[in-house]
Amino acid sequence: MEEILNLSTSFNDSINNEVTSIVGEIAEVGLDAILKDELLKEIPFISTAISLYKIGSSISEKHHIKKLAVFINEINNKTIDENKKKIYRDKIASNKSISNRELEYVLVLIDRYLDYKKPKMLATLYLSFLDDEIAWNTFSELAEIIDRLLLSDIDCLREFYYHGGVTIKENIVPLASVLRLLSVGFVEQQVQKLYWDDIEESTHTQKNKTNFDYYITDFGKLFIGIFKDELLIKKSFDNSNS
Repeated sequence: MEEILNLSTSFNDSINNEVTSIVGEIAEVGLDAILKDELLKEIPFISTAISLYKIGSSISEKHHIKKLAVFINEINNKTIDENKKKIYRDKIASNKSISNRELEYVLVLIDRYLDYKKPKMLATLYLSFLDDEIAWNTFSELAEIIDRLLLSDIDCLREFYYHGGVTIKENIVPLASVLRLLSVGFVEQQVQKLYWDDIEESTHTQKNKTNFDYYITDFGKLFIGIFKDELLIKKSFDNSNS
């Protein structure tokens, strides 16, 4: 399809200063005004997506369009340097067939996300991929995990990052969040490891090597590293502006 072939081109055309002010405006308007706004036609990536997926006027479709605007807005906000923009455009244009498939996947993910903050996170994640900080497989895995987690779970992970782990009885974080982080591999449960106190054979005792019930994994640290500006500076994704 012609629209699919143009998807990477339209994305590249949307990484520019002129689009930045337009998408920022759309990201702030109410859903009722979304399809009435002629400015949509001036954002190539969004207009191509509307044509490709035949996006109409239902509440969910308006919601999808606004999430696309949030995504492109974040891409542009984080791509101020002109040299960076050129690097991104060149990488996407270097193999359009692969880039088109990747961007189709991005569109599907954005449609699945319920919260407006998650497309912003996806933009940060996608830029990490374009910067060669993570491979595509890692990008897609983390993008799926963003869909599975609550924003409060990500706040919970920040506490793990600060302290290395948590003890449930201290009630620092909710157990439900910890279990969701456990299910995606961001934290692990402490297996009780015992060792002998061999000062004297007669005083052998068993001791825990750590007091944590759960601790952060390298995979969890990787995720935090990608979003450290958002996670470590701001108190909470829930309390930050969309």
